Amino acid sequence: MNHTNYHPILLELQQKLENKYVSEYMDSCLGKFQKEDARSLLMTLLIIHIQGYEYLEHYKEREKTLLKELENLCPLVKSDELKKSLDAIKSSMPTWKILLLQKKLIEEEIPQLCGKDEKGLTFLDLDWTTFISFSKQREGAEVGANKKNKGKAGFNLSLAFISEVFVDNKLFSGSKNPKDFLAKHVSRSISLGYKFDAVRGDAAYGNAPNIKFLQDRKKHYLLGASRPMECVVQGISKFRKLTNAGSQKIKTIHKGLSAIDLGEQNLQNSETKEYVTTRVIICRRIQRRRGKNGKLKVKHYYYAIVTDLPWSVTKIVKHYQQRQKIENAIKELKYHYYLSRMPRRGLKANEFFIATKILAMSLLKAFAVSYLPRKFLRMRRKTLLRKVFDSTIVACQFLNYSQLVLKIEYSSESQYLWYVKRLCNKILANHYRSTCRKYAA
Repeated sequence: MNHTNYHPILLELQQKLENKYVSEYMDSCLGKFQKEDARSLLMTLLIIHIQGYEYLEHYKEREKTLLKELENLCPLVKSDELKKSLDAIKSSMPTWKILLLQKKLIEEEIPQLCGKDEKGLTFLDLDWTTFISFSKQREGAEVGANKKNKGKAGFNLSLAFISEVFVDNKLFSGSKNPKDFLAKHVSRSISLGYKFDAVRGDAAYGNAPNIKFLQDRKKHYLLGASRPMECVVQGISKFRKLTNAGSQKIKTIHKGLSAIDLGEQNLQNSETKEYVTTRVIICRRIQRRRGKNGKLKVKHYYYAIVTDLPWSVTKIVKHYQQRQKIENAIKELKYHYYLSRMPRRGLKANEFFIATKILAMSLLKAFAVSYLPRKFLRMRRKTLLRKVFDSTIVACQFLNYSQLVLKIEYSSESQYLWYVKRLCNKILANHYRSTCRKYAA
């Protein structure tokens, strides 16, 4: 009896990779890099991400066991060959193909993952994160691109997000500014076939050239704005004066958050010295905390929002706060899929590796929507596997394709036993139908 906890998920992933688009998109850009089939390479990477191997060395330690356990499920790529395949990637084309493949799979099976929000709008959310690693087990690029200060941030990652899934990623060195990637994310998302009504991001993306770019392409925007802009500095000063005067122009959003609408303002492009006209809203957030000595500390934080949406101040601020969706998704990607663990020194190789993490994350969400009850839909990878599968599945005998039988031993003490049994039967039924259709064709 072969022991595993994640076979139902891996079986479903393997079935999805039998999709015709995998060969259509991946063989052309990956076939020249390695001898392995594109499906084998992708399935190996998905298993690494789903099983939760933090480093490629962890996969190497379990390589022999996995090759034996999964021989009836799919052929896997050995760790040495996997490293060679990643090192051979010198362009962004494989990453682009992964994102295109993800779009096709979601479009065919789970289109609601990229649906509209409760207001009937679809936002393209943008955010970025910095990689900092102090682990002794650093691999590849984690040693540090910053040679003068090893261990400090050497890479940044800019991400685009719609509704429930990441749709684009761009890895770049710490010397670049994330504001340069707004136009790329918008253009690439349109090219991938995603439909969105507005672009939302923090002050890292809110500048005059980006606003002009979105205005020219007739896309709505809801962006933060940085303090160096003259109208923002003047707006904060005006906010303080009106607060002291008790003006009714200041709108209270909720306790500790208020805002004022400055109307149409001119933002200067620092490069071309041209002005862009846009609506500016100044917000103030009050933070109250008690120190160790028991005294109450009060801090005031000011930030600006630029937008062209004809909404009320309250509605704009509340929609801007919904940026937390991408921030929470980045946390999930970082802590559940070990985003900072970049295995190779090549920038494009690591960008491709991150794209496969995003694909694994999206496919796991699609798996949850398709097979799991509503109470499990918000569970993240570690929680889902630990609470549901680890506590329910004791051991399983892997699929025999000639008989289409999956024998599983369950723990009778698990509270999720009924859900997992129904899940396994449903997956096997779908796999049986797809196999019959394949043989009939």
